[in-house]
Amino acid sequence: MLREANPSELQKLVVENILAFNETFWIRLAARSDTCKSDDDKKDYEELATAVMSIVDRIVHKTHEKIDSATDVLKEILEPAVNEEEETPWPPKDPEALKTMEKKIFQMEQEGKLDEGFLAEVSAQLRQAKEDADKPGLEAMLQKVLQLYASTVLSKRSYAKKGNTLFIEFSMHHPLVTKGMKC
Repeated sequence: MLREANPSELQKLVVENILAFNETFWIRLAARSDTCKSDDDKKDYEELATAVMSIVDRIVHKTHEKIDSATDVLKEILEPAVNEEEETPWPPKDPEALKTMEKKIFQMEQEGKLDEGFLAEVSAQLRQAKEDADKPGLEAMLQKVLQLYASTVLSKRSYAKKGNTLFIEFSMHHPLVTKGMKC
């Protein structure tokens, strides 16, 4: 299947099956190459291995870039609450820290910087903070980041908007919500 694929199909197959390219795959590929009777077949397997490895390397590199980017975004959001000792106390000593964090989250969400990679990074950092249990302030702050992010995303969906025009104020008392409810 991989041998017959053109370059774009090969890339798609590798992306869709990235977890299959483990040690066993490479050993099987090398064994097939070693058992080839013709030099042309052997060369085809070597070229296939090189192409697959190149695609896997690019995917790994892009993944590392996204992780680094998400880490930088999270650091920027937490920056107002971090003290001189690089610790994150809870609650923050500066009463404006949470407001500043909320503004940063809103701005970064508008810029498209808060995506699945960002949420995965926050979740991973939160899991690590819970496991370490020596930074309760960081754990609370990361939970606050998730709350602020959720409130930002949900507030965008709480009304009908086209461009900058507000069409319908949407609340829990809206007819679509209360229809059929007995209060």
